[in-house]
Amino acid sequence: MLFLQISHIPAMAIGFVSAMLPLQTSASSCGYAVAAGLINMMRSSAYLAGFEDQELERETYANLYIPAFENDQALAQTYRKASPISLADIKAILARQGIDSMAFKFSPGVLHRLVESIDTPLILHIRGRFSHFVLIIDAKLDAEEDAESAGILLFDPSCGLALLSENELKSLVSGYCLLPIRYACKQGEKPVDIKDLKPSLDSLEAFLWNVFRTLCSKEEN
Repeated sequence: MLFLQISHIPAMAIGFVSAMLPLQTSASSCGYAVAAGLINMMRSSAYLAGFEDQELERETYANLYIPAFENDQALAQTYRKASPISLADIKAILARQGIDSMAFKFSPGVLHRLVESIDTPLILHIRGRFSHFVLIIDAKLDAEEDAESAGILLFDPSCGLALLSENELKSLVSGYCLLPIRYACKQGEKPVDIKDLKPSLDSLEAFLWNVFRTLCSKEEN
C-alpha cells in the first residue's frame, strides 16, 4: 500500500488538491472530510460540464477546481452534529448539497466488479475498531500497459491520496458504501444524472492520477 501525503504535492497542484480533498482535522472527522471531498468533486464537475453558473467567481477561481468546503470544519458547522458521523449522516449532508445518493451493502468479494462498474467517486466504509471512511476516485485493475498504476486510487482523509491493490482494499472494507446518482447544482433545480457529468469527472480523475504519478516519480528519485 502506497500513501502520498497531500502536503508533498508539487506547488502548482497543491492548491487544487488540498482544496478539493481536505484532510480531516480531528481523529473522528473523517466522515465530514470525505463528504466535503465528494461535494467538491461534484461541484467542480458540474462547473466543467456547464451546469454550474459559468460566471461563478470566475476571477477568484482561475483554475477549474472549485471547492465548496475547504475543510471538514466548515461542513460540520452547516450540519451541526459532533463527530464521528455515520453513513446515514453523510447521505443527509450530501442531500442538503443537492446530491442524491444511494446507500447499499456489497460483498467484499465483488469489489472488483463494483469499482469497475461505477463512473463516479464512491464513499466506502472501512471496518475496524473505529469507524472510518474513504473516497474511491478511480480504479485501473487491469492496467497492463502501466503496471505501476494498477490498483484503486482513493482519498483517505487521514493521510491523503493512496493507491491500494484490490486485495488490500478488500481486506479493509465492511461492504457499506454510498454512491452518488444525481446532482442538483442549485436548490429547486432539476437534478442531472451523474452520467451527464462523466466527461468532467474523468478530467478530475485524470488530474488526480497525474498528481499521484508525479509524486511516485519524485519518491523514486
